[in-house]
Amino acid sequence: MDKQIIKLLNESFDRDLSPQERAHLNSALLASPGLREEQKRLLTIRNLLASNEAGFRNGFSDFVMAGVTEEKKAGKLRELATPFNRIALPMLAAAAVLLLFTLFANGSLSIDAIMGIDQLEPEYLSEFLLFNY
Repeated sequence: MDKQIIKLLNESFDRDLSPQERAHLNSALLASPGLREEQKRLLTIRNLLASNEAGFRNGFSDFVMAGVTEEKKAGKLRELATPFNRIALPMLAAAAVLLLFTLFANGSLSIDAIMGIDQLEPEYLSEFLLFNY
């Protein structure tokens, strides 16, 4: 069978053919029993598809919209996580390095050593805190 005739046969189901196309298709249908079988087969398929009502179960649209909402929330969280990771992780590494430096320099991790006032005499503490830098 000619591909052009098959294409014309398929188009005849979806649109109105011009008089020349209709005449060409009719003459091809009269001349070819295989083409008539193809037409019957296509008609059967189209009728079966037309009679079959496809539908979704109840609550399908709610399920889809809930998924969309969750994806939007997850996208916003990812948008926040990227800058946080770029800032927080280096800051955490810097804090760890400073704590290790304090530990090795002073030999302890007391609050006074971390603040840098472990060597300060208590009588000079008020002057140290009131000093205007």
